[in-house]
Amino acid sequence: MGVAPTGIAVITGGASGMGLECARRLGARHRLMLADLNQAGLEAAAAALIADGCVVTPVVTDVTSPDSVARLAETARSLGRLDALVHAAGLSPTMADGRRIMAVNLVGTALVERAFMALAEPGSAAVLIASTAGHTGPAARRSDPFLTAPLAGDFWERIAPDIADPVSAYSVSKRAVMLYCEAVAPDWGARGARIVSVSPGMIDTPMSAREFAAQPLMQNMLDMSPIPRWGRPQEIAATVEFLVSDGAAFITGTDIRVDGGVTPQFRKLIG
Repeated sequence: MGVAPTGIAVITGGASGMGLECARRLGARHRLMLADLNQAGLEAAAAALIADGCVVTPVVTDVTSPDSVARLAETARSLGRLDALVHAAGLSPTMADGRRIMAVNLVGTALVERAFMALAEPGSAAVLIASTAGHTGPAARRSDPFLTAPLAGDFWERIAPDIADPVSAYSVSKRAVMLYCEAVAPDWGARGARIVSVSPGMIDTPMSAREFAAQPLMQNMLDMSPIPRWGRPQEIAATVEFLVSDGAAFITGTDIRVDGGVTPQFRKLIG
């Protein structure tokens, strides 16, 4: 396996699921910095990647903590040029209450993006993992300006109605990730860099299996999908690999759905 001599790829939420698959994919060309709050899972993932020939630096990180994210960025700075950032850390509706979901999925996204935008150079690229949940239902119609300013002092006051319910908090947080990506693309462009979001559909990960068991509507999604199967984490990783490559040099500030085509069909069911 060939590894770039200096360029690094930073993956948050890298201990499992889509984050780990992205690390496997990018580890063929980049030195990896793997971040996750789960220390045991992070160490196991790093060991597996090293056994596959990757160069890995694991860093326990809480994406909701400004100090923790700052330490992550400083470690990245010390390792070399930032080639890619893949922000896959996130929580689904059954994993926490609405406030915690919003804190991880949106506020954490902004903290990570701001810290790593400062490291971006010409050719650097970032991918934020959103969700097709932000493309359907009431969340899909949201464009409130405060959703693109999750670090503002009045954010929690303004978001309060959306975090009473974990499902609503999840959908709104992922819609906001897409809007946030659009809003900060000019900042990345000013540095010669790019940022995009990716909205996975039903992907075969432990997190998705947990949601499938708790949410009957997900069976409807599977039944109505033009490609009637679960997506694979490797398919998200392949998309991410393209988006951080030079082949995607004219793609920024937009969202890419990887959902087997189900989103337009699901809109017919729930709006």
